Amino acid sequence: MTDNLCAQILVIVLLFISNSRFIFIKKIKTDPLAILPFICILICILNILVFSLSFVELLLLIISIFCAIWNVRSLLRMSAGLILDQYGIKFKIISMINLVLISWLAYILFHYRPCTPKLKNFHAKQTVEYYSGDLKKGFKKIDKPFTRVNATLYKIEHEDAKENSVNERKTIVLFVPGIAADTENYLTLLYKLAMHNVTVYAADFYTDDGDWFSSLGNSKPFRKFFMLNDKLHNENEFADKIKSNKLYFIRQFESLYKLAFPGPNDYVFLLTDNDTTGAMKNVLEHHTDSNNFICGSYDLAFIDGYKTKDFGPVENSDPLLAARLKISFDRSGYWSSHMGSVVIKHIQSILKAGSDTPSAQ
Repeated sequence: MTDNLCAQILVIVLLFISNSRFIFIKKIKTDPLAILPFICILICILNILVFSLSFVELLLLIISIFCAIWNVRSLLRMSAGLILDQYGIKFKIISMINLVLISWLAYILFHYRPCTPKLKNFHAKQTVEYYSGDLKKGFKKIDKPFTRVNATLYKIEHEDAKENSVNERKTIVLFVPGIAADTENYLTLLYKLAMHNVTVYAADFYTDDGDWFSSLGNSKPFRKFFMLNDKLHNENEFADKIKSNKLYFIRQFESLYKLAFPGPNDYVFLLTDNDTTGAMKNVLEHHTDSNNFICGSYDLAFIDGYKTKDFGPVENSDPLLAARLKISFDRSGYWSSHMGSVVIKHIQSILKAGSDTPSAQ
């Protein structure tokens, strides 16, 4: 169970207690449970800031606000020290409606809960770092609180991985997720790579470099939600934006390369998902000398049977989006693991061939 899902369940529980209190509370002088919907609003806002906006998070926030509105009177009476006589019929009806909505949302949360891969099952370990800056000038690791996050860097490797000596080579994959997804959508796939002794560096960027949205829309809490909405409802306009932002995607890979800082002896591969294939090939052409050589690349869009290009393997990572795309969801993580196996075979084929020139697919 993810931290985000736990926080959402907490909101559901608090809202249920608040809206059902008229059933088990008959005589009371004050009504302290009236504050619960306001606490839920605060938790929802914090969830959005930490985990980003989603459809479920938006529904939780709307229901929390609706419940809070109907508890303003009780909260004011409590703050004024007034005695609560009884709950009115209108309050009971609204509370019953809220309970139905909350129960429906609880079902959505449980039924469409994502696959949560466990690091220990893949013998992998993960570290996450946060950076501020932009794709043009570069990034600096955040060391102060309340600094805007412009990039999140994931490093995923085998649990037994150690710092290599100067002459020892390791296999590195630099992964930029599809534009309508983030690294979280591909974790099972990336863990599978780490299980085969591949060190993965993946990054999510939230900068104003590209021609996308306003500064607020490009921020970490809202970027993915806006991208998903654009791709699902304005497909043609979204495709035009992809074409006009080729330089943006090139800079993403170049920035990730600098953040990962692979050694001159490492085998480096690029990995992407459909939207950034052209940019990936451009980066390959610029990394041909021996000091920053990139062995090859792979586009997940080439995997047979992969139906959700740009979104990631959502049948595992985002079942609710999978339902929207009319894809059967699967919490076993099978498809993500299969995609990881395909990428591993591609990397092994290049290394086995002893390629000394970039290979793109």
